[in-house]
Amino acid sequence: MAAAAAAGSGDARLHAQDHAAEVVWAGGRLRLTWQVLPARALAGLRLPRLRVRFVFEMAEPAQRAAFMAVFDQRTRRGGG
Repeated sequence: MAAAAAAGSGDARLHAQDHAAEVVWAGGRLRLTWQVLPARALAGLRLPRLRVRFVFEMAEPAQRAAFMAVFDQRTRRGGG
């Protein structure tokens, strides 16, 4: 639910399906798609990877930046 929370509006709605999600709020819409990539191997450590695409519609640049800052903060791993 990080995506809906990052929209910063109580009326945000999240619709999710396999490898895609859409967040709709009063100021715009965000469509997320993702693809699982092969893991990176470093010595005995395997690091999972995702390719994620963000497509904003009807959102002001300041809204996009604010959304991405909150989304990044809430989805960060290790040290965040």
